[in-house]
Amino acid sequence: PSAIDLQVCSYQNTMDFVLGGICSNSGKQMLESGGMVLVQAWSGDHELKLKKNVQMQLFIPHDSLKSDMMAFVGRGEFGIMNWNPSSADRVKLQTEDEVWEEFESVDEGSWDDESYFESPFIRDMQGYVMTVSNLGWINCDRFYDIETESQLIVDLGRNEAIAVRIIFKDINSVLPGYKVDDYGKVKFEGMPAGEEVIVLAFGE
Repeated sequence: PSAIDLQVCSYQNTMDFVLGGICSNSGKQMLESGGMVLVQAWSGDHELKLKKNVQMQLFIPHDSLKSDMMAFVGRGEFGIMNWNPSSADRVKLQTEDEVWEEFESVDEGSWDDESYFESPFIRDMQGYVMTVSNLGWINCDRFYDIETESQLIVDLGRNEAIAVRIIFKDINSVLPGYKVDDYGKVKFEGMPAGEEVIVLAFGE
């Protein structure tokens, strides 16, 4: 059999999202991400897919778990990544306590309790276990619950090919701005009021 080349790219925080050119939105709805992954496989020049009725598991480490996370799949639309919920895929929480119970059979004589829990191996085993049916862009997300909605219009002052993003300080989310006229105005909507953000504009 020919060799298979596997590529896995992981995007865990807002800096990763910006550098990867990715946003965390489903249409005009804001998402809070637990982590994004791009999985691709090739045999020579042929890009591969999972067989029908075959699933794979991905693990995304995370310090703070949220119970309402869902699986989303991503597709580029008009130059912006858009995420759609995937009913065929599942997300399960894996806690540090569960990992500890699983490793109870380990000889604890060589560990003291504190060093065992603080080891990178155990600490990074808490996170989200995703069971997915397809390769490609995969996201562990939830729809962000917005109590008071706000919007923002950014005036670039010129009509050029400039992308504008909102980066949230305390929410793991990056939103795209949408052009509203031919004079350089870009609009953000569906955002929670009162959050500290960074507005980033960039072009070629």
